[in-house]
Amino acid sequence: MQCKALKIGLLWLGCLVTTLAYPNPSIGDLESKLARAETKKDSVNTLTDLVKLLYRQNPVKARKYAQLAYDLSEEIDDAPAKGKAMLSMGWGEMIAGEIESSLAFSQDAAKFAQANGIDSILADAYHNTALASHMSGDYGTALINYHSALSLNQKLGRKERQTAQLNNIAIVRRDLKDYEIALEYLEKLDQLATEIGDETYIQFSKINKAYVYIDQKKFEQALPIAKPVLDFCTENKDSLGISIGSNILAQVYLGLNQYDNALIYANNAVEVGRKIGYKDGVIHGLYTCGEISYQQQNYDVAISKAQEALGMVDSEKTDRYMDGILNTL
Repeated sequence: MQCKALKIGLLWLGCLVTTLAYPNPSIGDLESKLARAETKKDSVNTLTDLVKLLYRQNPVKARKYAQLAYDLSEEIDDAPAKGKAMLSMGWGEMIAGEIESSLAFSQDAAKFAQANGIDSILADAYHNTALASHMSGDYGTALINYHSALSLNQKLGRKERQTAQLNNIAIVRRDLKDYEIALEYLEKLDQLATEIGDETYIQFSKINKAYVYIDQKKFEQALPIAKPVLDFCTENKDSLGISIGSNILAQVYLGLNQYDNALIYANNAVEVGRKIGYKDGVIHGLYTCGEISYQQQNYDVAISKAQEALGMVDSEKTDRYMDGILNTL
């Protein structure tokens, strides 16, 4: 049985605008710019840019900057900056696994954007509302908001934002076992990402196709797609992607009964997840280690790993992991 954290993890790969496919200032450059900021508005805008760059490499620091941006935005009279800060706070809460809080910030950002006529922030708020709804299992609300974001971004000509909606609509459809519709949206994603030269989302389209195969237990077809994606994340030093990609490969190798390989990738997911504070990666990696031990009839180790994973789950979010973990226990 797949742990729910694995599917949640893949949403993270496509939940925000990628920082790898487009030229961006470095984290160091932005932090220097933040230190030189002359106004609170400049500080808020720089902090929200930092959140986008940091959420993969250092989620804890990203959340810290999101909170700082939000607090500063309360002290200024600038609607676009306030809207960006609200979105960043929603992202920060999502990074920490605080889904209900993230949903509240995203919904507030949507209302704020509507009241102030800021369509770009409204589209992003729709997307983040969809993401939080999706992560909490409310697929109907997720689809409505993903499609609203997609439609508005198409109207605004924001092709680089549309990739995220296409990616996540496919994931919802996969969760609903609508595999043909999922593949249809993944094909649209691949075409659009190729058109705009977004290598990251080209990789996302591939890994989601692998996921369709994993869900159907066609592990031999998933393997040649999943491995290059992890290589891509490794080459780009995308720590969040490495943890998620390692967990995915661990599941593939587990499905192929290649337990040694599965254990290598599961342990890597845990190690990287601990390093960057990515809780979902740690929990799912531990679950997979437990499942491997269970399959090998190493029951004491299986129980130990499952209990460790369960001990990391906040009571409010236990349902995201219980199926897989308790199956091992």
